[in-house]
Amino acid sequence: MPFEFNEFGQPEIPSDQLRANHIPAPRAAFWPAIADFALTFDGYTRNRTAEECDKISKRVVKRFQKSGVLPKAMNDLRTCLFMQQRMLRHWDSSDPETEHLEFIHEIVEAIRTKVQACDYS
Repeated sequence: MPFEFNEFGQPEIPSDQLRANHIPAPRAAFWPAIADFALTFDGYTRNRTAEECDKISKRVVKRFQKSGVLPKAMNDLRTCLFMQQRMLRHWDSSDPETEHLEFIHEIVEAIRTKVQACDYS
């Protein structure tokens, strides 16, 4: 099934249609592999506002920093990854710092785990 392209120039892939081949390889480089994948989910549209996306992302980051735990909800994982991409793009960053990239890799792996288990919730 072809996906419609979103305002970021990427196919908008609904979570329940994500497949393993859509997800970047483990430990992939942020630019372009993870960045492009992050944009297959328009968090602004999915969560109605940029403010709501920011709130979700900050909650995910804070919880991870405190306990090393990521949320179980696919929307929260994809929203946080989307917001990490937006933040790094606006910072005009070439690559995230090592610790930040490790966090991003954890998000991608959590998404992969959910897709492999066919758990799109």
